[in-house]
Amino acid sequence: MTKTILITGATDGIGLALARQYYAAGAQLFLVGRRDLAELTSEPFFTPTTYCQVDLADPVCASAVSAFLQAQAAPPIDELILNAGLGYTGPLPDQPPAALAELLAVNVRAPLALTHALAGGQLAPAAHIVFISSVVVGWPAPNYAAYAASKAALDGFVRSLQLEWQDRPVTIQLIHPGAT
Repeated sequence: MTKTILITGATDGIGLALARQYYAAGAQLFLVGRRDLAELTSEPFFTPTTYCQVDLADPVCASAVSAFLQAQAAPPIDELILNAGLGYTGPLPDQPPAALAELLAVNVRAPLALTHALAGGQLAPAAHIVFISSVVVGWPAPNYAAYAASKAALDGFVRSLQLEWQDRPVTIQLIHPGAT
């Protein structure tokens, strides 16, 4: 049986590596990123019917992804990998307020909003939801205050959601990779 997988942040790093692996395994992919599709021609799995270009800092990102899936007549998502993230670092006073707002929007609001939007019927009943956080949550470091706060907020959401959905057949996983 072919799995249907949605990956955010699929245009580079962890997301791109996962997309390559799942594509090689024959999965049906739906990929989300903010880069223009014309820039992604080196990979065969980035097509107009598989790639949703959206900035996850945009408050309407979740509805845009949901509408894209509906337009593609996507089957229920078996695996949702919420990987997209921003990693702004540096002394907190040096970070512009707009950058802090974008960091929180992408690292916290977008995964929460996407989970909420897709749980309304676009996830398979026994879906596997993977949230990519960061090792910095448990390993404080100078110049990472805002980034660590955003990932700690994500962790709090995921841990609470795991308890809230414990009676559902959904698997929720929280991963803390190191630097990529």
